[in-house]
Amino acid sequence: SHTVELNEELNYIEQYVAIQNIRFDDMIKLHIESSEEARHQTIGKMMLQPLIENAIKHGRDTESLDITIRLTLARQNLHVLVCDNGIGMSSSRLQYVRQSLNNDVFDTKHLGLNHLHNKAMIQYGSH
Repeated sequence: SHTVELNEELNYIEQYVAIQNIRFDDMIKLHIESSEEARHQTIGKMMLQPLIENAIKHGRDTESLDITIRLTLARQNLHVLVCDNGIGMSSSRLQYVRQSLNNDVFDTKHLGLNHLHNKAMIQYGSH
């Protein structure tokens, strides 16, 4: 199957962050905000991993990295928000990344995001 229950995917994420904390001296704090109902929804396998990898890769410049995964259900739609307290990116860089994803421009600097975007489009469509 290409999907997994969010509970299982979140367990993988927690294990991944635990491994990264061994590498980075317990600097990463993971917060998961979710209703029980949202945790039983299905999601494509490895859909969250690239977002967490990016947060760690680009956000480690802070003394302590806080990553929050917020899952909400609205009208039978699952909304996933991943945010962190890292340095972020400039508005021009963010605009470039969004354009490259929307225009199907292959950008080797954002392989994880490109893969995630393509996978989401195939699995869920453009809505």
